[in-house]
Amino acid sequence: MRLLMLFALIAAGAWFGPQFAEDAEGPCPALERRVAELVKSEAVKLPAGVAGDGRIAGLLSALQGMANTSGGAIAQAYVRDRFPQLPPELACVAAWWKLKFDPDLGPYIQGLLKR
Repeated sequence: MRLLMLFALIAAGAWFGPQFAEDAEGPCPALERRVAELVKSEAVKLPAGVAGDGRIAGLLSALQGMANTSGGAIAQAYVRDRFPQLPPELACVAAWWKLKFDPDLGPYIQGLLKR
């Protein structure tokens, strides 16, 4: 019985953790906010010539704006496309935790660029 209670507490923490950490309404908005923060932190690392390009700055600004205003729709559409066998909320939680421990956006962007 204690083991079952422990498992339930861990599952609840894993489910609600992204929402509390990102101050979001659900798992998919939390994923979008996590991605927006990662993009923002990576944009600071761009070389001076690239960072000064207006097109790059506009793209980054648009990406952050969309992530903050879509309410999770972008993340939900992404995980539905990439993981059709999982419910979108569960896939958003799994993607958030993966980005939390491995903040590399490369696999996500690489899959989108091949299309």
